[in-house]
Amino acid sequence: MAIIDPSPTSEEMEKLEAALTAVANKLAAYLKTPAGHADANYIQLTTAALDIYAEADNISFAQLQLGIANGGQAVDVINNAMTQIQKCLYTRYDIITNLEIMQSVARLTAAIAGGAVAEIIASGSKLLEAL
Repeated sequence: MAIIDPSPTSEEMEKLEAALTAVANKLAAYLKTPAGHADANYIQLTTAALDIYAEADNISFAQLQLGIANGGQAVDVINNAMTQIQKCLYTRYDIITNLEIMQSVARLTAAIAGGAVAEIIASGSKLLEAL
């Protein structure tokens, strides 16, 4: 079953804000004319214009909050990716360390098989360093 998201999209919110601002601008322009000044409802219309501007500002603020929330989600994704990279680097370090140990063991084994005391000591020292 599909879920319908009733929340307006960012574009829809921008269009609504633009429409409200346009209405408020037209009302404000009317109120600046002599006919607007003479209008019996001048005070109520002025109040309405201010209310419409306030609602348009509220929509802008809501969009900003949504942007911040989405930014927070992006930060979470980035932090998760950084954690995964850090784990990969630890694994890589472990692999490199284990490889160095295996190489040192192989050198020591070859030195023991060759019987050269100096080589045995040098290879044993390298193995201790790797551990």
